[in-house]
Amino acid sequence: NVMKIFKVIALPLISTSILFGSATLSLAEKAKANKLIPIPNNKEELLKVIDPKGVITPKRVELGKKLYFEPRLSKASDISCASCHILDAGGDDNIPVAIGHKGAKNPHHLNSPTVYNAVFFDAQFWDGRSPSLEDQAKGPIQAPPEMAMTKKEAVDAIKAVKGYYPLFKKAF
Repeated sequence: NVMKIFKVIALPLISTSILFGSATLSLAEKAKANKLIPIPNNKEELLKVIDPKGVITPKRVELGKKLYFEPRLSKASDISCASCHILDAGGDDNIPVAIGHKGAKNPHHLNSPTVYNAVFFDAQFWDGRSPSLEDQAKGPIQAPPEMAMTKKEAVDAIKAVKGYYPLFKKAF
């Protein structure tokens, strides 16, 4: 019995130390060994990391916020990005399987991943199929089980809202 108890307790500990390295390494050393870098403390250095091309401007941020909460980007005008990526609830949907247009469930039985710190991810979506946030943003709007809009329908929907034209003009 003692040997069984030892195996139950010791094997996971041994496996963990093999997988995650020596227990003598500090967390910072383990992070560096895995090529992780700290998030910069000041805004200028942070912008170099998240916006190397310098395309983020206050006007584009303002426009992006409006579009994030815009339900008219969905076929039934009832779902926005914020519907599935709830900012005050962890940036995700808090349900096991995401629900989209007309109650459609995610066909891969996945929930909506958090948007928090997504700018630091090397790839987007659970399967990593999208290389950037800019590319990712097109997917849910056009996916039939999500927001179900064609690219043309989405552009036309936004063009139909008078308040967006000046925002786009100022942003671009």
